[in-house]
Amino acid sequence: MSGCFREGGLGANLLFLLVAALLMANSAFGAFGLEEHAVTVTLNHDGSAHVEEKIDFIISGANSRQLYESSLEYKNDLATWKERLELPDVRHHVSLATVSIDGIRVQPQPVRNCNSFVESCEASLVFDYNVLAPVANRTGLLALDNYKPRTTRHALNSNALSFELTTTSELLLPKDTVLAIELPRDARRIYFSKQPDNVGTDAKFASDPAGKVRYYAGDLRSFQWSGQTLPRFELSYELEGSLESEMVGYIGDLQGSVLGVIFGRQGLAVVGLALVIVVSAVYISSIRKKRA
Repeated sequence: MSGCFREGGLGANLLFLLVAALLMANSAFGAFGLEEHAVTVTLNHDGSAHVEEKIDFIISGANSRQLYESSLEYKNDLATWKERLELPDVRHHVSLATVSIDGIRVQPQPVRNCNSFVESCEASLVFDYNVLAPVANRTGLLALDNYKPRTTRHALNSNALSFELTTTSELLLPKDTVLAIELPRDARRIYFSKQPDNVGTDAKFASDPAGKVRYYAGDLRSFQWSGQTLPRFELSYELEGSLESEMVGYIGDLQGSVLGVIFGRQGLAVVGLALVIVVSAVYISSIRKKRA
């Protein structure tokens, strides 16, 4: 019986030593492990966007925690954070070959939910930036088509998103990655090729007159996808401007046309002709008054 106790005690001691060795190894080497990555894209009326990326991760080991906390002063330096955390998701998830960005801010968050026994903590790295509206030589995040008066169709350029790709070059969102796209509140005729995770099967849809396209007709304007492939991903919507904005635009175009004529190559000739017409009209009017 005593031998059994001794054997049991020896087994318990070995288990304790094994756990202690694992904890010491964890403390000595440490690591940063990804928990969740959320990318939120807020689309604006002019075709620009604001992107916020939040990376939640676990810090394992005292050395890793010390490294993280000593790095909190590195604001607006994404390259340094990518090097220190060694997480591949620490990067922009829009293609800089397709879009232009500015105003990047990096905001590392304090550690939380620390466990002293296993020497682990949770933390988050948040960084955000602006995606500029499309211009002539850059395709941008959105393609804008003012296909009828006061109505502009906004279509997402999926090539501007920079996520993993399948072997057939389709967008792939890992299970721990959430893509959220927020549309303007006045967006209508909303179309997506892959139904979002937060849009239920009982959601409201409407068809175009030809019945070929189904548009989302519900109240949501923020849509989410995660952990899935997005084959030939499409998202589009329409924005309708006010009649006042259309009139302002028309008057602005008219003014621009007039100024273009006046200051263009034929401007002097046009101005001279206008003066001749005015002088002639005044002269004829004065002769008529004298005869009367």
